[in-house]
Amino acid sequence: MHPSIWWVVVGIALIALEMATGTFFALCLGIAALLTAAFGYYVEEDVYQYSFFAASAVILTLLSRPLAARFSRSPSRPSNIDALVGQKGLVEKLADGKKGTGYVKVNGEVWRFETEEGAPLKVGHEVTVLSVRGNTLRVKAGP
Repeated sequence: MHPSIWWVVVGIALIALEMATGTFFALCLGIAALLTAAFGYYVEEDVYQYSFFAASAVILTLLSRPLAARFSRSPSRPSNIDALVGQKGLVEKLADGKKGTGYVKVNGEVWRFETEEGAPLKVGHEVTVLSVRGNTLRVKAGP
């Protein structure tokens, strides 16, 4: 049996595996095996076929990475506590003894806050969340 037939069988098996996994990696190996089958039709020495397969697999894998990343990238969207940045809230309670700290209600939840440079606030003031540090919100007064 001609070695090219084995390369075709391996290529088809790897492409079938790709259909089951969807990683692009098995697809690159499958295409490399099919290219090696065409190459092996003209060059029958095993060393050259294996070298051709390895080189084409590496090249195809490197070329497919940016394409795979573009198709598999999910849209970036803040979640959990990071989703609070930019939200508005109302000062619920001020901390004793420390200016610019206390508790603020954002989206129905009460969070510890601190203002930039310790700027004083009053209960009921509207604030905007600037950032999150640990479980403390950094806020500024006003909308």
